[in-house]
Order: sequence, then structure tokens, then C-alpha cells
Amino acid sequence: MAVVHLIGDYPIHQTIQWIKQELPKTVLSLVFVDEGSIDSDSYLMVYEKYFMRVKNRVSLSIMLK
Repeated sequence: MAVVHLIGDYPIHQTIQWIKQELPKTVLSLVFVDEGSIDSDSYLMVYEKYFMRVKNRVSLSIMLK
């Protein structure tokens, strides 16, 4: 499992919209699974991709704080 921490200056709602628009453009067959607020300042987004050659799924979880 890989963990990447990034820091930015954009508001959380603007970052969420950017991720929703740009991420599916860069990864083929990426499926949006779910999203939701964890608390007042945390947001979680979950994506999934299926790889036919290994017949398995990979999950991408994005937590914004």
C-alpha cells in the first residue's frame, strides 16, 4: 500500500470537483465507487479499476483534509 501526502492552498470543495473531473480522464476504466464526509473537515473518495490480465480489482482511496 502506498501513501502520499500533498499540501495545497485550494478550498476542499474546489479540490473535490477537480479530482472528479480530471482523474477519470487520465485512467481508463476507472469507476467511481463512493464518496462522503467523515467529519466537518475530512472527505473520502473511493475509486476502483479492474485489470483483465490478472482478473483483479485495485482500489484508490483519496482522503482530503
